Amino acid sequence: MDSVRKLPKVSLEILDILKINPGGVDIYAIRESLSGSEVQQHLDRRLRELDPFYIIERERKGKSTVYKYKGERDPEEWPYTDIPKDVRARLLEEAKGTCQMCGRTVSKDNIKLHVDHKTPKSLGGDSSEDNLWVICSDCNEGKRNSFISTDKISNYLDKIHNKDINELLRELPDNSVDCIYSDIDYNVGIKYSGKRYTKAFEKYMSDYIVLAAESTRVLKDNGSAFFINYPKNNAYLWVQYLDRAYYDVQEYVWVYNSNIGHSPRRFTTAHRSILHCMKSKENQFYKSNVAEPYVNQTDRRIRRLMKDGSKGRSPYSWFYADMVKNVSKWSKKIDHPCVIPSKISSMLIKSVTKPKDTVLILFAGSGSEIDVCRKLGRHWISADLDSEYCEKIERKLDEYIITFEEKNNDSC
Repeated sequence: MDSVRKLPKVSLEILDILKINPGGVDIYAIRESLSGSEVQQHLDRRLRELDPFYIIERERKGKSTVYKYKGERDPEEWPYTDIPKDVRARLLEEAKGTCQMCGRTVSKDNIKLHVDHKTPKSLGGDSSEDNLWVICSDCNEGKRNSFISTDKISNYLDKIHNKDINELLRELPDNSVDCIYSDIDYNVGIKYSGKRYTKAFEKYMSDYIVLAAESTRVLKDNGSAFFINYPKNNAYLWVQYLDRAYYDVQEYVWVYNSNIGHSPRRFTTAHRSILHCMKSKENQFYKSNVAEPYVNQTDRRIRRLMKDGSKGRSPYSWFYADMVKNVSKWSKKIDHPCVIPSKISSMLIKSVTKPKDTVLILFAGSGSEIDVCRKLGRHWISADLDSEYCEKIERKLDEYIITFEEKNNDSC
């Protein structure tokens, strides 16, 4: 029987965590307890891998699911399934090789079909035939909680939540937002509400990775995340987490004029790293939303492209825009230490979303990105620990005066 029970290392480590916590643990406590590089975005799948051999009880407590270890299953039942084999076989036969979610077929699309629960067991679903359907691997991968995401996420849309962003992330359902926009504190000692939040580099990066992992969980499979930071911080994040969590990662560079950060020992830092993280090969990118006009419009090849409907070329991977706080003529009107020019944030958001899509702005900050989303017709969600900043942003939104640089912000 031992040869039957082959489980990944991560699943076995999760099993040990459950055994030493008889009162139960939620997914966030499990993630924090995992050692080394095992911070993952699909821990629910690792938990399901335990079900054929162990009794894992699931109990809803508030907005979280608590997992409790209740012992091993009888070896005669391995691998256990709560869907009888005859029911599974009949449902597959009745589906006639067609996914009941997306409509693709085994014969034409070379998909693999599974019998699964419509409402997940972790959310109270049972194994009655009314709660079973036949879906392909791709739909099964993106299905979990997605059927309730729209209703649940609607309670958070277009609001500034006065709480820690990690707390807000834990409340949001999986696969529920179209774009993540992160402009985290750069850990350089800038005062925020009269306090400095500088951490040891190792602690800062550990927190940055946890934030990125939770952000990945709530991002839709065809969504994109943008992480803006100083080059060193983003380099660590890229190598230690993003490379294994995302289908593809591209780096863009924001270049700016600067009157700070000069040093007699090195060149002045006058750029920031923007990591564009694509969760899957199906990621959405809307070139026409951000296309720049062709320069040589008399060129025969360019004329042909324009005739075929092309609006221009994609922007290059480096962007120039003055810093708002230190160089912009609007500096005296800015009441926040870190403001990204709306020229940058608008281009990033437009490139991967369409109107009515949802953008999760991890840190409300000055509110400029919220203003951009509103003008572009995107839904937004954001958080800030400081109630005073939350009130200021809401007041500015009411007065419609946040975005300083862009006067003609279209709604692509």
